[in-house]
Amino acid sequence: MAHNLPDDVLEILLSVGQVAAELPCEFEDCREFVSIFRIDTAAAWGFQRRYPYLADRDVAYRAVRFRVDAERIDRDENVCDEDLCSLQNIYVATEEEVAAILKMWAVSPGAMRRPSETEIPI
Repeated sequence: MAHNLPDDVLEILLSVGQVAAELPCEFEDCREFVSIFRIDTAAAWGFQRRYPYLADRDVAYRAVRFRVDAERIDRDENVCDEDLCSLQNIYVATEEEVAAILKMWAVSPGAMRRPSETEIPI
């Protein structure tokens, strides 16, 4: 059975290129997030070389899940991948695969929002 993303999530991915959600975090002084990015593979420099298994795709998706020090968000600091704890980073070809990753991470696709509606630092 194919897992699909809600229409509003697909619209945000198409128009904004990213959706995000904050998750409950079991680690004191940290906040946890999940995000999906829509990637135009032709416009992403070196994408086909870095991800040859997606080289024939016009669009691919990056799913990330991470924790970050809550104080960094409170101070509105810029963060990079090296600042993120327990970073999970997966590149896939289809929306169905994105939905399967969200299911594996126990995240409801309907919880995904525009990044501006969350405090996600990336």
